Amino acid sequence: MRTGAFEVSLLVNGKALREETIEGSSYVLATPGDAFEVEVHNRNKADYMVRLFIDGTEAEPGYVKRLRGEGSTIFRGFLCKRDVHEFLFAKTPVDDKAAPSARPAPSELG
Repeated sequence: MRTGAFEVSLLVNGKALREETIEGSSYVLATPGDAFEVEVHNRNKADYMVRLFIDGTEAEPGYVKRLRGEGSTIFRGFLCKRDVHEFLFAKTPVDDKAAPSARPAPSELG
């Protein structure tokens, strides 16, 4: 997702997930339970200080990351005391709607 000179990518196993735009909203398709990281790219020449919130929860409470001009930074998970707990994709109502079409019909199984 790109906003101005900033771009956010979701990574699974180090690879960016493909983004889809549906009715004006951006989505990525992922398997529930998969761990992911968030990469933020800065296309500006100036440095910025960044914080990440996921579902209203700050990923690294009390910390701000420096995002250098024309650089990037990766958030690997939620900081809990001194441990990092990886971000995980949850099952959503979209998964329930997509599930029937994602499975082959019984006649296609042979």
